[in-house]
Amino acid sequence: MDTVKSGTGIKSQPPVSLDEPPHVTELKRKKALLEKVRTLREGALFNKGAVTGDPNKEYCWVNTKEDRRVSYEAAGWVVCKDPNVKTRWRQEDGTHKRADLILYEMDKELYEATVAYNSLRGIEAVEGSEDMFLAALDRDKVPVYRPRV
Repeated sequence: MDTVKSGTGIKSQPPVSLDEPPHVTELKRKKALLEKVRTLREGALFNKGAVTGDPNKEYCWVNTKEDRRVSYEAAGWVVCKDPNVKTRWRQEDGTHKRADLILYEMDKELYEATVAYNSLRGIEAVEGSEDMFLAALDRDKVPVYRPRV
């Protein structure tokens, strides 16, 4: 990447290619910026590097508002009070609080099963909507072309 000095500091820019049109170069630049934003946000909220604990557990920082905590607890997450877990935000009561976030934990197997379940539910929801739409079109005698995938 090329670096360009500006009034506010040094900015990284993707190399300019003479073979591609300017809009493609701009699209690549925006995708690179979007990836940086995703990395920063993920690191700020779910920085697992800040949590050293059991490799058989999954850890997540959850907002301390009651509605968020209740929804996570209903999904199987529990407040982490494991004395072997190390963070910079350990409290005297054994919890880990970081501003308005609290550390929750879940067994890795249960977490993976939950992720798989949520993926299947999402697929079922999409297929169910598609089936209802096609049934409504069939009821109204609207011809439908459905490509095979």
